[in-house]
Amino acid sequence: CESPLSCLDTGWVSWATGSLHYDVPADVAPRSPWGPDIGFRRFYTSMYAPTVAPSGVNRAPLGARWQHNFMSWVDTPTGRPADVYTRVIHTPNGEDVFASQSPGGVFPDPTWQHYDLQAGNHYQSFRQRLAAPNEYELRTRTGETLVYDSAGELIEVRDRVAAPNTNKVRIAWTTAGGLRSV
Repeated sequence: CESPLSCLDTGWVSWATGSLHYDVPADVAPRSPWGPDIGFRRFYTSMYAPTVAPSGVNRAPLGARWQHNFMSWVDTPTGRPADVYTRVIHTPNGEDVFASQSPGGVFPDPTWQHYDLQAGNHYQSFRQRLAAPNEYELRTRTGETLVYDSAGELIEVRDRVAAPNTNKVRIAWTTAGGLRSV
């Protein structure tokens, strides 16, 4: 067997790309009585080759094709004039989700720019605050909120149960784009 993984184990194989996604058990898995858990989990994606990421994000902190569950960012594509109306969200599961500005824009809340997520994603909503600090919020279908700063780096994971800003995990990055603290 010449696989870098055990031939007795199998991962998920994408029907569209043929990419292998293999989860490794959590390296660190502390449970939290309040707020989201802060476990650190690695996974291998055989065809992971990102072309863009915010400048502060290290796209291969664990080596080629290895990712972790805090490795998430929001990016604005470039190259076409219409790209200013789109975002690409690299999720903690290693998938890239396309978002385009909602035709309703800021309706019903004029303090946020709302985006429509591509069909088939596993998230409820995505929006960006129009005033400083211009952060992004990605809400999961289970109610957690992932918060990204205006540069697109993941900085917070908020609890689904408590009032906003009560139970949350804060994430800090090094200047080289590595995970500094959770």
